[in-house]
Amino acid sequence: MGTITRGQTFGATETITNTKLHTLVDDATVTGIVNADVSAGANIDSSKINLASSGYLTTGANFTITGVYTFTTSPVFSSVDINGGTIDGVTVGTIDINGGTMDGVQIGGTTATGELIINDASDAADGLGSQGNSGQFLKSNGAGVNPSFATLPSSGLTSVSQGDLNTASGEANTSGIIGQGTFYTSFILPGGSYGFYQQIKKTVGDAQKSVGVGSGGETGTKSASYISYFEAYRRNTSGVARECTIYVQQRYITASGHDHWIFLLVDKITKDIISSYQAPDHPSANQGGASEIDIPHPFDSYDPEKHEIIVVDNADLAAMRQRVNRQKSLLQVINEDYLIDDTKRPKYNPREIVKIDEYGDLPGTVIKTMRTPEWAKIMIGAPDFTLKRKMVETLPNNILFKKMRSK
Repeated sequence: MGTITRGQTFGATETITNTKLHTLVDDATVTGIVNADVSAGANIDSSKINLASSGYLTTGANFTITGVYTFTTSPVFSSVDINGGTIDGVTVGTIDINGGTMDGVQIGGTTATGELIINDASDAADGLGSQGNSGQFLKSNGAGVNPSFATLPSSGLTSVSQGDLNTASGEANTSGIIGQGTFYTSFILPGGSYGFYQQIKKTVGDAQKSVGVGSGGETGTKSASYISYFEAYRRNTSGVARECTIYVQQRYITASGHDHWIFLLVDKITKDIISSYQAPDHPSANQGGASEIDIPHPFDSYDPEKHEIIVVDNADLAAMRQRVNRQKSLLQVINEDYLIDDTKRPKYNPREIVKIDEYGDLPGTVIKTMRTPEWAKIMIGAPDFTLKRKMVETLPNNILFKKMRSK
């Protein structure tokens, strides 16, 4: 209870007047008022309360909390401006965070571990709703559409992806008019040390001619390592000059790079294609320790006085592949459906050669070191090996870079 201090003190024999009685009341003071002394309906105005100490909030006024303040309930804030602070366990309507941090905040109702937050159709942050499967990648589906998880293709532009052993097929071709007798053409197939047995077919000819293929020795190019040449023969017994075209293909173990290689051997005078080669690998890729300098092209019959060599631009490769079927190979498509386009001057960009290095003595940048898979041990003798990349920065002066065009 509060204490009243009187405003006037009377003596024992003092005369009492109305002025003195007024002073007794008017000058009296009350101290020591406690909460119980104040009526619940007092409705004391906030201007009469001293808010100098922390811990008091006023309605409709700015208030800065300088110390630690604990909310005993769960207040709802319509707007909060946080600069460098943190919020823990508080429900907030709108937050403008500048330089602060948020910990343990649930966004868009998602609680899944690893969930991705995106801007949804309502322009609000929410979970993507899918986490895909292990090994998948996040794929953009264009503007205004949610991304999605997708599976990487089993192969890239060429038949296999870098870093993995697989098999691929390459082929070579020889064509021309032959007289009576047997005529031989030697060239390199891409399999080399890792090639399986080759297959051969004749696309132009008659019953009076026969074709064949045999493995040849090192007839032209000199190298310290074994090089696999193949010698195709065409035999004409009719006594009349006839055209004969044959194709040889080979499946082989490879770790092909991104660049497909198409070589053409062309007659300088007639501009006819005499021989051709296509594979996901450069002719030197699987030929022991030979480099692209040792084997710059696949044609052992090349005569610089009679022939020119062309490397084909891959710009139309996708369109060419669409014409391939069981009866018509890629090299047939190139030879039968396309012509060399001498009106274009494409720019050569550096291409890569990826080699299987069993002994660790080949030049190049190491891509990957790996154990030899069981299925590949039929061709690869080493228990482990490295894959190496070598870039072909420029083509030799005697090799031209050209485009093809559809007939």
